[in-house]
Amino acid sequence: GRFVPHGIACALTAHAAFGVTHPALPARHREATRLLNGSEPDVADPNPLGAAVRSLMERIGVPTRLAAVGYGADDVPALVAGAEKQHRLLSCAPLPVDANLLARVFRESL
Repeated sequence: GRFVPHGIACALTAHAAFGVTHPALPARHREATRLLNGSEPDVADPNPLGAAVRSLMERIGVPTRLAAVGYGADDVPALVAGAEKQHRLLSCAPLPVDANLLARVFRESL
């Protein structure tokens, strides 16, 4: 199989994941964005943290999409199955997480 370091794997899905979680905790997402960017994000931006992480990845030359490291739509079910095993991480999400939501995040990350 493919080897993608854990941090890179998380970053590759961050834009889509933060797009999903932003409505649940917008103030926290804006604060994290401010810490990353050094300036206040636009309150109307629906995903400032995702954009900030993706911008950082681009600046340091890290791939920004799952497709860039060899994943495709056919891999989504296996990625979902693997993610569903991460109960400790999923239980910290600010909203309920199910297989459909995980699949959406992976598809949007391709």
